[in-house]
Amino acid sequence: QGAEHRKKWLPEWKKEGHCPLTLLEFFGDFSMKHHNSNNENNIGSQGDLAQLQPTIDTSNKLVERLSRGCDSSCGLQVALQNLRHPCLRFMFLDDFKDGLEKMLNHFGSAMSHEIGALLNSSHHRNKSPYSGTVINQINNPEIMSRLKKILAQDIKLYSEAKKLYAKQWAKPLMSCNQGY
Repeated sequence: QGAEHRKKWLPEWKKEGHCPLTLLEFFGDFSMKHHNSNNENNIGSQGDLAQLQPTIDTSNKLVERLSRGCDSSCGLQVALQNLRHPCLRFMFLDDFKDGLEKMLNHFGSAMSHEIGALLNSSHHRNKSPYSGTVINQINNPEIMSRLKKILAQDIKLYSEAKKLYAKQWAKPLMSCNQGY
């Protein structure tokens, strides 16, 4: 539900203990807001929307983070180059267990207790009472079509990272100070 330390949450949301934004709103698309009077996620007045729109811009944040803020013309290529660096290993949340097992195999006993605890944990499962709302949005073709447009570069990065994943873990780990 976008709860990352609640940094950009409105005070009312903090009080209620959840973020009422839809997936589209989380990624900065407020165009569908207030079109449905039965919208259970109605966040309030147009003033609320005006307050949020400049602060919430999460589109292509994965590319931005992995390219250290490169502009959109080169960000994807820089992010991919960074993923290929031999000092980096990455995991996917949609296959978290595999990533943890790779860490355990790669780093051995130094991290075995912590990784073992995570492998046997259910902490990474979404147990939010709002998860049904998110699933309904994921199953909505209009919403998913709009999200795919908003997140086009992040989706491309994810697809390319999936192709790199096994190769990256098979390489010897090097210092980030070494060239390659």
